[in-house]
Amino acid sequence: MHKLLPKLTREQLFEIAQILSVAGPNECQYWTLEINKWMYDYNMSSKFLSESFYHHVREQLVQLLSSKNTYIRVNCRNFSCNP
Repeated sequence: MHKLLPKLTREQLFEIAQILSVAGPNECQYWTLEINKWMYDYNMSSKFLSESFYHHVREQLVQLLSSKNTYIRVNCRNFSCNP
C-alpha cells in the first residue's frame, strides 16, 4: 500500500477515497483507516491542497472514531490528536 499510493495522481487518490467505506468488517475498516491516514498526511503536505479531498478524508476519519472496534477507534483518535 505504501509503495503504491505515492505513485498515484491526486485524481486517482480522490477516486479511491470516494469508494472507501467506513462500514464493514474490521479488516476493511483497518485498511480504510490506514489509507485515509496516508491520504490525510499526503494532502496536508501537498502544495496544492484540495479542499474537497481534504474534507472527504477528514469526514471518513471522523466516522471511524465511532467504530465498534476498539483498535480502530483508538488508532484513529491517536492519529487525530497528533499535531
